[in-house]
Amino acid sequence: MRYTDRVPQFSACLPYPLTIALMTPGGMILRTEVVEEEAVGIPMKDEDIDHALSTLAYWQRNGSSIVREFKFDGFLGSMEFVNRVAQLAEGQNHHPDIAISYNMVKLSLSSHDSKGVTQRDIRLATAINKLKS
Repeated sequence: MRYTDRVPQFSACLPYPLTIALMTPGGMILRTEVVEEEAVGIPMKDEDIDHALSTLAYWQRNGSSIVREFKFDGFLGSMEFVNRVAQLAEGQNHHPDIAISYNMVKLSLSSHDSKGVTQRDIRLATAINKLKS
């Protein structure tokens, strides 16, 4: 667990990108890692969300989430799509809220730990759109 995961209110004060070093007790650097702002889940500004949604077909803002509905020929089409979304979401370690109603699937993306829409949500929505196209 990263420091900014444990103390998220401080993550907004840090300069990004950060370079973090994993060191031995003697001070020898074992490896370094660059951490981008999106990695700590900082909520996006309203204008940045609006801009991102202007490039994401069919996604809309709904409070602190972005949502999209998908329509299929039947229940099996819905379930096949949801299973593909599940695999994609698991690979990104970022999971949507999913509502299934026969041939309709509603996906809602929000970074609950950040209490808003983050770059993780935009990245997953973009990948989901590629599944449906």
